Amino acid sequence: MTKLLLVSAVLSTAVAATAQCTSGPGPGAVLTQDPFAANFYVGSPLTPSPGFTGFTLLVDVVADTPLKVTTVETWLYDQGAGNPVNPNQVGNLGNVNIYYCATSYVGAATMRPGTAGSPWQPVVDDNAAVVTGTVTVDAFPNRSIVTLSNPAGFVIPQGAFGLAFEFNPPTAGMNPGPLHPLITSPSGNPPRSDQFLAIGNQGFQNDAFEVAASTTDSINLELGYTPFANAGFWQAFGVGCYFDPEAFYEEFNAPGSFDLANSAMTGVAQANSWSFTNVGTTGFVAPTTTSLTANPPAVTSGGTWDDALSAPLGLPFTFQAPGGVATSTITVGSNGHVLLEAATTVSDAFGYYNALADFRDRGPRIAPFWGDLDPSVSGGIYVEHFGVAPNRFTCVTWQGVEEWNAPGSGNTFQLQLHENGNIEIYYQSVNVVSAPALVGYTQGGGAQLQTLDLSAGLAGGFESGDGATPPELTMTRRPAIGSTGPNTPEFLASNIDAASTGLVVFGLNLTGTATGISLAQHGMPGCTFYPTLTGLVSAFVGVTPAGTSAYPFPIPADPMLIGLPLFVQCAPLTPGLNAGNLIVSNAVCAIVGT
Repeated sequence: MTKLLLVSAVLSTAVAATAQCTSGPGPGAVLTQDPFAANFYVGSPLTPSPGFTGFTLLVDVVADTPLKVTTVETWLYDQGAGNPVNPNQVGNLGNVNIYYCATSYVGAATMRPGTAGSPWQPVVDDNAAVVTGTVTVDAFPNRSIVTLSNPAGFVIPQGAFGLAFEFNPPTAGMNPGPLHPLITSPSGNPPRSDQFLAIGNQGFQNDAFEVAASTTDSINLELGYTPFANAGFWQAFGVGCYFDPEAFYEEFNAPGSFDLANSAMTGVAQANSWSFTNVGTTGFVAPTTTSLTANPPAVTSGGTWDDALSAPLGLPFTFQAPGGVATSTITVGSNGHVLLEAATTVSDAFGYYNALADFRDRGPRIAPFWGDLDPSVSGGIYVEHFGVAPNRFTCVTWQGVEEWNAPGSGNTFQLQLHENGNIEIYYQSVNVVSAPALVGYTQGGGAQLQTLDLSAGLAGGFESGDGATPPELTMTRRPAIGSTGPNTPEFLASNIDAASTGLVVFGLNLTGTATGISLAQHGMPGCTFYPTLTGLVSAFVGVTPAGTSAYPFPIPADPMLIGLPLFVQCAPLTPGLNAGNLIVSNAVCAIVGT
């Protein structure tokens, strides 16, 4: 390929340019699932085996290059809660043994390490010394962190392996005894991966290595790792144009940070967005009916209205929201959010606690104040319908509801859904005491998100977003030497606008800039180009019906290429969006390695 010939010819220039890209592969982490999706705790069999040593979490992993696992974290439910209630062991310490076997744990899960014929071996560090861990029990939703005996971690060679984490019961401290991991059942066990590490099959055993592993559920485990120094890698940076997604949010994390109290906003429905303005609070409709909390919730995590959902409730009209959402059914969450669908899973009932993945990936939702509220302690939740067609509207009101474990923190706010697609949100006394909160809207299903300063935006009005998102540039594989044939990495552009002419220009260079070059003077306001223009190599590539475009980049098995940086960006030819008839993606910096 001519581009690699060019690269080889100017290797001395490339080495000098590496300062503009990360000098080496940074640490990463792969999480088996969003821990807030957990809906059961397990562990501690009713009849432990004579050799009971605790529970195991099992995963199959594939390392694309040798890695050092440096952190292990999980989530436990040993905090004096649950049904039945688990003893409170917060702060207790438990030993963790870590083993690996070739290819997969499947077929080896009941072969206890150290017994005849067992394929399991203890994990080791660079000096072949066995690495173990100590877990410190923390209360969910906090992570229970495993401290490794060697902070530098243990080695995973390149290839496929099974890993087993055996959590022994604490033997000292408060109420010592077996521990209880959180799982999601059923879940389908979705694989998780990044460019270095993939986690496939997951399983757990209540009784370590003594019973068949449950493999139909998702465990909660995060593995943090550090690649070896010369590993090839890529990273995305910069932004494409134009980014204006329908979903938006603002987080409020610090105590006293909520700055929308005693204010109100109205969102007027546009073709694909809401136009927000600041309005007076006189439109708040005081509830006069019976609170939903007078009756048991339809879904609850603990038997009360704390972390609970109403039954699906019918609207007297079809409500339409940006992003293609249309519903005549809502579900009200006790934690200050309304799902624009019939939601029936406990995962949708939990408090926010920075669960942006839930906000992005689960169902459509309007969150006037999604925090961690507890109407089982104080206040009520009211749903009332008003007006006649075509001017009907529904009010959902949280009145005097305390934040969980924050006596006296009554919060009052209201969401109004109007038949014409408008929304209104009214805040009276509302504040963040300790639990984080989110205000925003999402159509869910993996929606693109934008973060806004809502109070600042309301000062002059703002649009919520019309759904425009820029093309996204990634790589399909790490840029490792010897990656040719079926292992050839590709620069992959996705999310290409349907108005594209079907051609994408890819630009590659050995140098680039983090700040980029504004393309406004070329008729593309708001667009930035990140590879440097001098010496730029370009190629035109077609677009698939799925809206993607791939530029293959085979890399010879030449050690001289190790450390070579590439700065890449793509620009779909898209008439009508600006005078230049081009939009651009984010950029990718790739460093060739092993």
